[in-house]
Amino acid sequence: MTETLRESIENLRSLSPKLNKATDDANNVVQAVETFLNDECRLGVPAEVLAIENDDEHSDTSLAYARVAGKYRIAVTTRWFKVRDEDGTPFTDDFGNPEPILMSVETSAWSESPRAMKLKTFKELPTLLEQLAKEAEEAISSTTEASEAVGKILAALNHERPSVAPTDKPAAKIMENTQSGKFALAAPVKLVSPDEGKILAGEGVIVGDNIAVVLESAVGRGADPFAGRISPGGTARPGPKK
Repeated sequence: MTETLRESIENLRSLSPKLNKATDDANNVVQAVETFLNDECRLGVPAEVLAIENDDEHSDTSLAYARVAGKYRIAVTTRWFKVRDEDGTPFTDDFGNPEPILMSVETSAWSESPRAMKLKTFKELPTLLEQLAKEAEEAISSTTEASEAVGKILAALNHERPSVAPTDKPAAKIMENTQSGKFALAAPVKLVSPDEGKILAGEGVIVGDNIAVVLESAVGRGADPFAGRISPGGTARPGPKK
């Protein structure tokens, strides 16, 4: 055995426990980060940062926060690309720039990856956390903008609905049939046409912003219908008898 080989073996013997400790420390850190993101933050926002580019294999590997088996984990995502066709011609976009074709994607939990992959990607964990913060901020911003836009639309719709005159008489709930444009009224009331005085078998025809309702118990007993109005909440509220 040469002296150089003996020194290499001794070096490996001394480095092995250090490597094991480094791997164990990295495992503990990743586990703590997963617990923080999932249990304390309940983040649920994916993100990834590039960790390894392999030009020879036409692949790249990212450290990610992504779903693995239905649960968000610190993960390793590897993508494989095809850069040339069968004739050896590179794939390009409309402007002649290289545009490889994605062939496959594999994502696995970081904790289940080989040690070499763990150590190569672990260094990107701080960058991944920074990217997660950016993704969360963007998600909050876009959600807030969408909520404000929807709120304005709803406010505009409510503003267009007719107002309701106060009344102490019972109200009857109605539901709109969007296909027919009519309003179906829940029991125990039926609707009648204000113009013709005919019972319409639980459906109402809107005349302006008014309808007329008559209590079902009074139907057939010669009771006079009374006018009502449609409230913003979709309620037919009786008014004075006609």
